[in-house]
Amino acid sequence: VYAWRIQTLEHRHQQKLASLRRLLESIRIINSQLALSTVLQNIAEESARLVGGQPGGIGLVDQHRVVFKQLWSDHGWQDTALVFQ
Repeated sequence: VYAWRIQTLEHRHQQKLASLRRLLESIRIINSQLALSTVLQNIAEESARLVGGQPGGIGLVDQHRVVFKQLWSDHGWQDTALVFQ
């Protein structure tokens, strides 16, 4: 029982370390550029990658709407005109 418990804890520890490494790499990528549009794109890409979600994008508030002008997926960035009230 103790050996199984130790093995389980070691596995969880390795998973947490792998997650932290992915997060640190994402932070490095996000902070590698100074241009606002590039930083926003990096945030969307890395956020989607970290949570396994797609598509990703940055919604900008325009009056009482959220407007997406570009969405990101495995195929890269694509122009769009997606609006949410």
